[in-house]
Amino acid sequence: MEVVFISKLKPFLDAVAGQMELYVPKKTGEHYVYSRYDPSASTPVEFNNIRTCMPIKEFLFPLRELAAIFPEPAEPEEVKPFAVFGLKDCDLRSIEILDKVFLEEEFKDPFYVARREKMFIISSDCFEPGESCCCTLFGGQSYAEKGFDLNLAKVNNGFIVEAGSDKGKDFLQKHKDILVKVPSEALAERDSIRAQTHKQLEEKNAEYKLDAPVNEIMENSSDLPATVFISMMRNRRITSPR
Repeated sequence: MEVVFISKLKPFLDAVAGQMELYVPKKTGEHYVYSRYDPSASTPVEFNNIRTCMPIKEFLFPLRELAAIFPEPAEPEEVKPFAVFGLKDCDLRSIEILDKVFLEEEFKDPFYVARREKMFIISSDCFEPGESCCCTLFGGQSYAEKGFDLNLAKVNNGFIVEAGSDKGKDFLQKHKDILVKVPSEALAERDSIRAQTHKQLEEKNAEYKLDAPVNEIMENSSDLPATVFISMMRNRRITSPR
C-alpha cells in the first residue's frame, strides 16, 4: 500500500472538503459525534482516539427516505460524493457486514448502493481505548488493515497516511503538494503505538477473555444451545461495544 506523511491535519482535510462533503468527529462531553466540516472554523478538528457514539450506518441509511410510489418503486435520488473521517476498524467491520447484505448476491438495495459508491472512507488508528472497547475479544484490533480508502495514524510531528483503494491512491496523486515521504522513525513510532494500544486492550479485557475470539466460537459452535452461550457470556460479564 502507498504510504505518505503530512505534518498538519487541516491542509489534508481542506483538500478532502475541496472535492466533496466531509464529516469529521466533534467532541461532545465524553463522546464524539459527526459534524459537517467547516474549513473556516477556528476550532481544530480533533483526532478521535476511539469511535464515535454515532453509528456509521446513519450515513448509509437515512432515518426517512422515499422508497416507493405505489405501484412502482422509487428511483434513488442522486447522491453527491461525501467523505467520513475518523472511522475505526470496528466501524469498517460493520460496513463489511452491511455490504454482504445489501451489495452482494442476487438482491442489491439500490438506495444503499447509491450512497455506498459515493462514500469516501478515511479511517484512523485508535489510541487510549475507552472502558467499553473490546474489539480484541471479537478478533478486531486498534487499526484498520482493509475496507478504507485512506487511513491516518497519529505520530509525533504529524500523521502517516496510507492508501487502501484506488480512490485513495487517486486522491494522494492529486495532492502531492501537501504530502512528503514518511520518515522511517515515524513508521517505527506508529508500530509501537499500535502494539501499546493492543496491549492496553488485552489488559482491559483480560478477565473477559475466552479461549478464542467470540466470532470464532460462534462460527465453530453452530450446535451450541443459545442458552448455554448466553450463560457463558454472563459468567464472563462480557458487554457489547457502544
